[in-house]
Amino acid sequence: MSNNTLRAIIWDLDGTLIHFNIDYIRARKIAIDIFENNGIPKRLLSMKESVRENTNKVKDYLENKNIKINNLNEIIEKIDNEIKRIEYEAAVNSLKVKDIDKVLEFVKNKKIQQAIFTYKTFENAIICLEKTNLSDYFDLVVGRDNIENPKPHEDHLLFICKKLNLTSKEILIIGDTSNDIECAKKIGANSIVINGDTPSIYKTEIMQYANFIIEQKNIPDDLIKVIKTFL
Repeated sequence: MSNNTLRAIIWDLDGTLIHFNIDYIRARKIAIDIFENNGIPKRLLSMKESVRENTNKVKDYLENKNIKINNLNEIIEKIDNEIKRIEYEAAVNSLKVKDIDKVLEFVKNKKIQQAIFTYKTFENAIICLEKTNLSDYFDLVVGRDNIENPKPHEDHLLFICKKLNLTSKEILIIGDTSNDIECAKKIGANSIVINGDTPSIYKTEIMQYANFIIEQKNIPDDLIKVIKTFL
């Protein structure tokens, strides 16, 4: 499989590098309550879907119905601020995935660049990395607030490729959700799934497009072994 072109590994953060126990239920409820209080029909919103998915449904509904809400951006900003606070509470209590630092050290010693693409804000991502003593391994961290279209939109990875002066054939994506693998698939990049504590809502048929699936409990040995196949 190796063609000796791997120049960077781009990692997801939550569930891949760290255990991040954010209160998803609380976050979704807050978002739904804010939307409902501003006139969005309850039938549109679901506790089974992420805040991002509910927000996109609201935008599509308003556009299709040609409904103008003058303060829509303020509503979305209010929701985002609430989510940031919940993220922060979880960030200060984050824990690294057992022995993941051994994998990061292996990659670093191979002179391969490492970056993070996360749906977390940049600030909260940095807090997580500092809390788990993983900061020094990464050349670049890109959160949802650093770009206009975060994953699963391909812009998230393309932004990193541009920053690091890389092509999609020179990177390897490692993540634990369908968003990570979908993003990799869209730009034709290789990918590895970490199968661990990710909620089932983020595990879909798109996961089959990953080159390898590694059990989180088998880190570091199995993950290092698979990474070697790309070198």
